[in-house]
Amino acid sequence: MTLQLIELLTVLVQRPNVQEVVKQGIMPLLSTVSGYMILEHSDTREFQGDQHFFLHDKTQSLFKRRNIKNQCMDLFSSLIEVFGDEAVMHIVRIIKDLVSNRQKPEETKEGTLEAGYFSKNEQHPFKRMDVGLLLLGLFIEDIQMFSIRHPDVNLPELLSLIINLDFSNSGRLGPYLKGRSLWCYITCSEMLFMPTEHNARLKKQIVENAI
Repeated sequence: MTLQLIELLTVLVQRPNVQEVVKQGIMPLLSTVSGYMILEHSDTREFQGDQHFFLHDKTQSLFKRRNIKNQCMDLFSSLIEVFGDEAVMHIVRIIKDLVSNRQKPEETKEGTLEAGYFSKNEQHPFKRMDVGLLLLGLFIEDIQMFSIRHPDVNLPELLSLIINLDFSNSGRLGPYLKGRSLWCYITCSEMLFMPTEHNARLKKQIVENAI
C-alpha cells in the first residue's frame, strides 16, 4: 500500500492543480518521504560479502527494482523537475540532517524545520547516514548546479561532512555503509573540478578512504 501511495503522489505532483498545495509543504513532504528510504534488515544481507558492490554495479540494477526506496527517489526527481531550486535547497538540508542526525526542530527564516523520523534503535543513526549518502550521490549534479547559482551553498563543505563520517560503531552495517560511502565518494569526486587547496584535500581523503 505504501508503494502505491508514493507512486500516486509521484504522478500527482506533475499536475498543476496539485503543485501549489505540494509547494506549501515541500520540506515536510521530502523529510517524511526520506524516512521511507531507511535501510531494511533484509537489504544488508545482499552486500555483506562485497563492500565494493555499488561500484561494480555498472548497470545500476539496484535502482531499477520496483520497491519503496526507488519510488521515493522517483518522487524526489519529480519534485526537482517541478520545483527546481526550491526542491534542491530542501534536499540539501535533509542530507545535512540525515548525516548529522539532527533530532530537534530547527528554526530558520522559512519557519520551523522538523527533524523527521528518528528511532531509538542504536543502528538507526547509521541507517539515516545511508539515506543521506544515497541522496547526495543521486542528486549531486542538481546540487552542484544549485551551488553555482547560489554561492552561499558550500558544496565542498557538504562533501567534507560526508567524507568524515564515522562508521566505526555501526556493527554489522559497517561493510554496507563503507560500500555506500565509496560509491558516493566516487560519484561526487567529479564535482571537485576547481583547483583549490580544499578540493585537493578532499580528493586526497577520498583516495585514502577508497584504499
